[in-house]
Amino acid sequence: MPTELLQGGSRRTSGTRGFKLYRLGRSGTPTLIDTDGSIQLNFAEFKGKLYFTASSEETGFELYRLGRNGTPILAADINRGIEGSGPSNFFVL
Repeated sequence: MPTELLQGGSRRTSGTRGFKLYRLGRSGTPTLIDTDGSIQLNFAEFKGKLYFTASSEETGFELYRLGRNGTPILAADINRGIEGSGPSNFFVL
């Protein structure tokens, strides 16, 4: 049985709005998963890990995954540099 729910959503924080990733634990209180202000899109689960597109000033939009401690990890810098590769439409073969 799942013990946590990961949800992307818009929530007002510090006077700004944006699409962010939240963890909803047993308490029911949403906790923001810090991705250094980037936008997260295109979520997909593979072998028990959450993969998604996110951006940084160094990489642009690239493939990330959520680490065990809830920290986003760059999974692949497909197109090196600030242009990014913009991976999307993930599916498992």
